[in-house]
Amino acid sequence: MAFTPGSPNHPAYGAGHATVAGACVTVLKAFFKTINKTKSKSEPIKFSTLTERETPYSKPQPIQSYITSAEHECVRKTLPKAEADKLTIEGELNKLAMNVAMGRSFGGVHWRTDNTRSLILGEALAARILADITLDSNEKPTFEFRSFSRKSDGKPKMILIRQGRIYVDGDLVETNTSAL
Repeated sequence: MAFTPGSPNHPAYGAGHATVAGACVTVLKAFFKTINKTKSKSEPIKFSTLTERETPYSKPQPIQSYITSAEHECVRKTLPKAEADKLTIEGELNKLAMNVAMGRSFGGVHWRTDNTRSLILGEALAARILADITLDSNEKPTFEFRSFSRKSDGKPKMILIRQGRIYVDGDLVETNTSAL
């Protein structure tokens, strides 16, 4: 255990850091396009398709992916194209959420199950807030993203939020405050 005084005096579930990470990443996935959806499937958008500008009016260039290697005195090196093409926006956001969540486990503060369940709890809270936004704004936005949770075949569940309602894989779910 990393903390010599021992484990904390509070209950392990829900993990606060994981809940907040789940909520924050869910909002990012909802506000930014992270998937290309067709009638038959949804595919995450690859990082390599994104562009950035060096200055506001310069020509857009593909975003470069890097790796920092401890073997070479922490020098930043360009990630090989074959590896960079595997990175997705959604995958990097999910990885960020999991890293924030799991950081507390290393110190003996939480269990892995606390973190994975709390990421989903944060997602549910964010989804409810996003559902409220769809009713409160004049634009009537719709949000669609893939969930942290998985179906029995291992594929992520699709979340659709519109007109104050939340749909998981096409099924309307009860999302009033007491249901959370």
